[in-house]
Amino acid sequence: MGEDFVKFAETKDIQASQMMAVEVYGEKVCLSNVKGKHITCRNPIPTGPH
Repeated sequence: MGEDFVKFAETKDIQASQMMAVEVYGEKVCLSNVKGKHITCRNPIPTGPH
């Protein structure tokens, strides 16, 4: 892996129709398995008290 990639989960860690929240370099990221396709997206929705 190059320096632009950070390993934080394996495909076996996220079963079909499941999601996992992780934090990478201080940024919250959502990993999901949608019909066998693994998708990653940033968490744009703030959580907690505002």
